[in-house]
Amino acid sequence: MKRLIKIFGMSLIIALAVFAFGLSIAVVQQDNIVQGIVKSINTGFDGHLAIEGSHISPFENFPYISIDFEGIEVFETKDNEGRQLLYLHDAYVGFDFWKLIGGTFEIKSIKLDSGYLRLVQHTDGSFNIVNALSSVKNTGSSEESSDFKLDLKTVRLINIDLLKLNEETNVLVEAFIEDAQSSISTSKKHTYISLDSRFIFNLINDGDTTFLHHKNVNLLTQLDFDATENKLKISPSEVVIQNALFLMEGNIDVDKDMYLDLKFSGNKPDFDLFISFAPPELAPALRRYENGGRIYFDASVIGKSINGFNPAVNIDFGCAEAFVSNVEVDKSVDDLYFKGKFTNGAKQDISTMSLSIEDFRARPEAGTFKGDLKVTNFESPDIKMSIDSEFDLNFLAGFLNLNNLKDVEGKISLAMDFHDIIDLDTPEKSLEKLNEAYYAKLKVEDLNFNATSYPLPVRDINIDAVMDGNSALINRFDMKLGKSDLSVKASLSDVPAILHHTNIPVEAILEIQSSLIDINELTSVKMDSLDPKVYNEQVKNLSLGLKFKASAQAFTESRNLPIGEFFIEKLNATLTNYPHRLHDFSADVYVNDDNFRVIDFTGMIDDSDFHFNGQLDNYDLWFQKDPVGHTRIDFHLISDLLQLDDVFAYGGENYVPKDYRHEEFKNLKIDGVADLSFNKKLGSSNVRIDNIAATMKVHPMRFENFNGNIY
Repeated sequence: MKRLIKIFGMSLIIALAVFAFGLSIAVVQQDNIVQGIVKSINTGFDGHLAIEGSHISPFENFPYISIDFEGIEVFETKDNEGRQLLYLHDAYVGFDFWKLIGGTFEIKSIKLDSGYLRLVQHTDGSFNIVNALSSVKNTGSSEESSDFKLDLKTVRLINIDLLKLNEETNVLVEAFIEDAQSSISTSKKHTYISLDSRFIFNLINDGDTTFLHHKNVNLLTQLDFDATENKLKISPSEVVIQNALFLMEGNIDVDKDMYLDLKFSGNKPDFDLFISFAPPELAPALRRYENGGRIYFDASVIGKSINGFNPAVNIDFGCAEAFVSNVEVDKSVDDLYFKGKFTNGAKQDISTMSLSIEDFRARPEAGTFKGDLKVTNFESPDIKMSIDSEFDLNFLAGFLNLNNLKDVEGKISLAMDFHDIIDLDTPEKSLEKLNEAYYAKLKVEDLNFNATSYPLPVRDINIDAVMDGNSALINRFDMKLGKSDLSVKASLSDVPAILHHTNIPVEAILEIQSSLIDINELTSVKMDSLDPKVYNEQVKNLSLGLKFKASAQAFTESRNLPIGEFFIEKLNATLTNYPHRLHDFSADVYVNDDNFRVIDFTGMIDDSDFHFNGQLDNYDLWFQKDPVGHTRIDFHLISDLLQLDDVFAYGGENYVPKDYRHEEFKNLKIDGVADLSFNKKLGSSNVRIDNIAATMKVHPMRFENFNGNIY
């Protein structure tokens, strides 16, 4: 037993001595190795390598002895100014222990921990990494270099951010590598690489994330780089995006402007192939549905990819005999079918890109759906779409998990033919060749539902709307909310002009009818656990006609009110607590950036009439939370007959002094100006009356040329 202990002890001492000897060699040669690498790169290439420091890390890549290169930076040029393309917090380079004992430094393992590689394609088409690795001079090839063999047993990357930026398009591609393991071996003719990596993929366009963001990707592949032909062969590989598996294979010819010949494919019995590309925020909702069918995805990327060239990209995808089922409510859509295609076209750029989804069909539990979509020329997208659908709304609410809607009844049908060209640079030209490019017909019949967020029942919604050419017409929009009812007719002369933000003149007409609007009931309901502010009023026999004329751009881009001409063509109504009949109201109002003018606001309250003209300057102050500035109101009022009983009594209370409550004014004229100053609140006011003239009946007097100021 003692003999065994002695043998073990001696072996341990010898092993420690050998390890210490090898470690001492690494320590002694550490600076030479580091300086040799830095000197070789900085003298041989146009870029610049800087290393903050280094130390021996014997166990990081055990059983290999490693040197930890700390704070590695690589710059595109020698000046080190703002062109950093690589930073690594730690790079552990592991050497074969036994070769180290023999005085040979053979790299067996590399581990890169925390950092980034930023590839930039400049506007001239060059890449920063190519510029950095360009040789300072042609050094030729020695016999030693031609016989060089690299046999890396392991290469590992942890928390490395790979970024590729195209400066011309400002498109950023990012792959954040959480963990990647690889092995590399080389001979005179070949470099063999195996790779197993996990990373998070993001595609960012002009600083804004696209739908391809935060995608979890696993890549398992085998690569073979043939040095004699400068070709990279990709063996059949697996790419897992979210939970969808894609197969990839092909080759890359480096000498022919990075010529790609890549193929991708995927076949699954469910929709994971498509769900994997959905924005992350939609994925949880999509996962609630069971689905199945014959789903396929086939893509090819072929052609030169650098120095101003783009490869041809062609993708075919689709499904057949598919279904989507909401198991929670036992509702499903069956017989799903479509086939799609994407290509970047003859020029391999956005101007010849095309996306089509053809013969999209589905059979809901109650209803039908079919449609087609084609988009060409993504530079100025030419969009063609047709839809023909009919749904039972009770099925639709259940299938989509609209839990805030209860007791849904009714039917909806939509037919659409849509053709539009969107000129992103000059939208005003988008409609030059489009005439009656839109057709849509929407019909909603007998829609009833209760909403959990609002206690009053919604009943008898019926909609009949048509868009033909560029104009939209609502022939019917009827609904009941509690005791209130509403009937609307409307028209819009040019919908595409508004969508394209053009300066084309547009006319909007709105007609509203109601036998009762119970404001008391509508405002009495409690929402968000707050006591509502109740308005004890009812509007009966409402008839309102409105018209608005403006440029299409004014509807969407005006700073405050839409700039244009606004008409009240008619207004008739009676109020419960204002026991008078409002009738024959009309108005013509001009609105611009800073002021609006009332040309003629005319109406009658019972037998009293009025005609108002005026102008409000700097009206935008009235839309500010803390207004600062000056505003001016110029007003002119004319009335043939004004009965005070008709105007100034509300809710059973008369606000006119008792002696004048039954007074009548004939031939009334009032002219004046009000100046108001604001400093976050009303600071001062000055109302100047230029003229008051009228004849009174109860107190038989005639007023003329009354004027003065009110401060």
